Amino acid sequence: MKTWKLVNEYDGYEVSNTGEIRSLDRMVSLGRCGKQRFQKGATLKQWAAKNTGYMQVDLSGKRMLVHRIVAMAFCDGFNEGLEVNHKNGIRSDNRSDNLEWVTPSENLKHSFEKLDRNKHVTPVIATNIESNEEIYFPSMQAAKECGFTKSEICNCAKGKKKTHKGFYWRYADPRMIGGKAA
Repeated sequence: MKTWKLVNEYDGYEVSNTGEIRSLDRMVSLGRCGKQRFQKGATLKQWAAKNTGYMQVDLSGKRMLVHRIVAMAFCDGFNEGLEVNHKNGIRSDNRSDNLEWVTPSENLKHSFEKLDRNKHVTPVIATNIESNEEIYFPSMQAAKECGFTKSEICNCAKGKKKTHKGFYWRYADPRMIGGKAA
């Protein structure tokens, strides 16, 4: 059953648990003369962002991500710094029961382990110079998201450079999962 809730921070809009967003009926000003007219509410057009594939919508002239609006209204567990994960991996499926709040690392892990994203990525292992502790990254992109530079990691792994940001770097066996042999 479809449920509608008001969109927080944006007066005059509602969001549904199915991922639809609509404007509410309202009175709009007609220029400087002070006259107003009735404007019927309508379902807003959504489109996929070219670079990410996430659905977007304009609210009060500001571009917003639909999955975040739905999650803010219908998904428990929001805290600052959390991201919205699409459980089934389909970025256009913004039903509330397909969304959940996760940490950035959980979101990245989900995309690799559950959705089999980027089969051809190169996993890397960073070894701390001081403690010898090893950190497994399922891809150089994952290491980049933790503040490391992909080109510097490559240079270290190829032996062109010794260290990067306090770590030795080497390529891991692609069959490793979480740093352990599969």
